[in-house]
Amino acid sequence: MSQDQEYEASIEGMTVEAELHLKEDAMDGAPVGITISDPSIPDNPLIYVNDSFVEITGYDREKILGTNCRFLQGEETDPEKVTAMADAVGEEEPVAVELVNYRKDGERFWNRVEIAPIRDESGEVTHFVGYQADVTDRKEAELALARERETLDHLLSRVTTLVPDITDTIVRAASRESLEAALTDRFAEVADFSGAWLGRYNPSTGRISPVAGDTRPPESLVVAGDSARAASIAGAIESGSVAVTETAATLFEGPGEQLGAAALIPLQYRETVYGLLAVAAPDPAVFDDRETAVLGALGQAAGAAINALESSTLESAASVIEARLEITDEEMDVVELAECVGAEVTLEARAPVETGQSPAADGPSLLLSISGVPGDAVTESVEAHDLGPVRVVADREEGAVIEWSPPDGPLARTLADDAVRLVSLSATPSGARLQFEAASEHMANTVVGRFREGCRGVELLAFHEVAAEPDTAANFRESVSDSLTERQFEALQKAYVSGFFAWPRDVEGEQLAAAMDIHPSTFHQHLRAAERKLIAAFFDR
Repeated sequence: MSQDQEYEASIEGMTVEAELHLKEDAMDGAPVGITISDPSIPDNPLIYVNDSFVEITGYDREKILGTNCRFLQGEETDPEKVTAMADAVGEEEPVAVELVNYRKDGERFWNRVEIAPIRDESGEVTHFVGYQADVTDRKEAELALARERETLDHLLSRVTTLVPDITDTIVRAASRESLEAALTDRFAEVADFSGAWLGRYNPSTGRISPVAGDTRPPESLVVAGDSARAASIAGAIESGSVAVTETAATLFEGPGEQLGAAALIPLQYRETVYGLLAVAAPDPAVFDDRETAVLGALGQAAGAAINALESSTLESAASVIEARLEITDEEMDVVELAECVGAEVTLEARAPVETGQSPAADGPSLLLSISGVPGDAVTESVEAHDLGPVRVVADREEGAVIEWSPPDGPLARTLADDAVRLVSLSATPSGARLQFEAASEHMANTVVGRFREGCRGVELLAFHEVAAEPDTAANFRESVSDSLTERQFEALQKAYVSGFFAWPRDVEGEQLAAAMDIHPSTFHQHLRAAERKLIAAFFDR
């Protein structure tokens, strides 16, 4: 007997009841939810659901039968998809949609629903069959991909519009004041934003002082406090990241309906926060994660630019702010250094970190004199007290010269981050004194605040504006010439123009001495004294 003949014999031998049971068992075992509804009954209720439908929805079969399938709908169910299914059923047409449904326990899931009419021999619709499949994993993956694409599109839009404009503003700024004004103007022009202002942060007073922007508050704002405004400002300052607040009306001068939310952007370079840029928007949704990432990067770029402008101003300023501090904190690192070596510690110079030869390659280093203590004793004491990397530069009769990298603290952060010039530093086991110069009062206050925050017993001995001689090549030559005697100047000049400093030498000292009509030893004394003054002038600038 052929396979077709066996199939026909199997069907003919099956009763109608057995055939119906077989089909019902097949539907009950199907891996997708199957429902059958009867449109001849009011509200087109379900008259059959299979086991998979019960498992997907979590409802008991007895509670389901006799009800319309809309009980699966909830708050996030798309009404347009519901209308599409209702219209298709009304027109007796098949339909397929994907929409959010809810299980008995309230858990939402994505349901792919396909509905098709069942017709009798005359073509009349007698029932509707529905197929349901839980497609949550696939749908959420699609939505996540769509969100990622949206994020990339947003970032691309900002990178191609806002970021170049702000970057150009930063590069073109000739002064800190012009940079601050240009930043607020540019942000205020962005279509999504309704206002912007910029304030300078003074850690010494704990206040933000608005300096630019048409919508800025008329008075300075405190960082500390119990208000939501103070908490938002403190959050941005302390974390160094963008803080978003919906209390924008307390931060801006302007129409309240335009101030739905505000982003507080710290203008930070390394550990130093120079200020805060506040940007408002009518819609809080503007400041999502992707937008705050862009704003945070722009804030860091602006902070670096302010640091560079302060540094360049310091080198060319006609006047600077001079500040002198006395610190009686025995736990301050340089005071601990003096305590562990049992001697006075004095700053000689700041070592250049660009050479990569400092004891700690990742931090600034200082050249210090240690009175009356040999180098090996200094090294042993500093390493025993874990006071940072140290290297002996010279062992002299009057004491050692060391290169020392201070551990993390106000001194190290000031050296690494702040646009100031450390003029002098001395420490004994009981305290330290330091003097520095800054290009602006705000920068000087920033450093004073850093030490007050990190050390005890900080007293401000002096804080005033002093004249600063421009550091030009002409001034340098003049200062060296003034320090030389006539014979020292003559010896240095003749040696230079005659090739004495070339290698191999074009002329020997005896010939130059004869030209000056002096003994060779006298010539070398004049030359060595001139070299010493020239080098001192260079390093003491």
